[in-house]
Amino acid sequence: MPSCLAIHVRDHVKLARRPALLAPLGLVVAAVAFAPAARAQTAAPPPASTTTTTQPPATTDQIVQASLELAQTSTRLDLVAEQVAAIQAHLAAAQAALADVTARANAAQTQIDQLKAELAARAAAVYESQDQDGAVLRVQHVVDIAAGEAYTNAASANENHQLDQLDAVEAQLQTEQAQRAADALSVQTDEANLQAEQASLEAVKTRDENILSMLGGVPLMGPARLSASEVAGWFHSTGAVAHLADNTSIDDLAKMYILEGDAYDVAGDLAFAQAVLETGSFGHALDNNFSGIGACDSCTSEIAFPSPLDGIRAQIQLLRSYADPGSRAALLPDPPEPALFGSPPAAAAASYDSFAYKGSAPAWNVMGNGKWATDPDYSIKILEIYARMIAYASQHP
Repeated sequence: MPSCLAIHVRDHVKLARRPALLAPLGLVVAAVAFAPAARAQTAAPPPASTTTTTQPPATTDQIVQASLELAQTSTRLDLVAEQVAAIQAHLAAAQAALADVTARANAAQTQIDQLKAELAARAAAVYESQDQDGAVLRVQHVVDIAAGEAYTNAASANENHQLDQLDAVEAQLQTEQAQRAADALSVQTDEANLQAEQASLEAVKTRDENILSMLGGVPLMGPARLSASEVAGWFHSTGAVAHLADNTSIDDLAKMYILEGDAYDVAGDLAFAQAVLETGSFGHALDNNFSGIGACDSCTSEIAFPSPLDGIRAQIQLLRSYADPGSRAALLPDPPEPALFGSPPAAAAASYDSFAYKGSAPAWNVMGNGKWATDPDYSIKILEIYARMIAYASQHP
């Protein structure tokens, strides 16, 4: 057996980027009371309430929808934060370019002023020593020399040419300076807009977190919302082709997930949604490992299980351990799966009972970021698949 239970998400190369599903889902389904996030296997039934409840319990639909909204807001917020950082870098570059062209324009102006002063001094000297008859020196500058001044013919044609060249350079720099200033202003406007969106998203995220806190999370434990036929029907509707061992059909696999989930008080339909994500719609599932158990970001292989049922049972047992801090091997319907927890049975039981993450994830909302997977969006990807499954079932009663 492995020395530790390293659970990580695979590189899902066959999965499309996460779509924005919330708006088009239209989850019109019958209300189902919210199941508690975690319950001990030996817990007694709660006493009957003596108070009148005015607030109905949240349904699975409401919790899934609130979870999706929060995750989508968080994802958009992360994207906007990246855009703000990028636009700030762009703004710094635009301001540096504006400063550069301004410095070059100032340098050109200095050259023009110096040349003008030299020409004026030479003309004055010639004027003192010669008659005022002769040619008129043309000195013209776009800004500082708006109209030509009459000088004597002391200045040469070469010096007039130098002034013409400097005038052209200055005009070009002024055009560039105006463009750079406009670019900087545009980037500043973009930055302000993104920062406003960022503030708005932060407010929405806080609101959604408060709502989800009141509703609760999507529990790992509890009965399946969907039947085996509904789960299989949804999968067939996707057009995906499953590659399963032992000539197992998707219909058979869905039945196993629901039955095993019921036996362990784990939502088998959600476990199926997790398997769809982990295996790329069962495109690579011949090892009967449907949940990435033992895989890691730098690993080249994962744990293989003897049969599809063994792979499902290992997944369900591990989900129960994540969800229930009181889960113990002695209370499980079946011995811990040897391929995952080892053998002999006593060692497997000790491994199951000492799982480091036991009880750390009573709800799917907290999965990911090191809990089962490293992917920070792991839970939302699973919940989106599950939302599609619910939507299909509601439209195909």
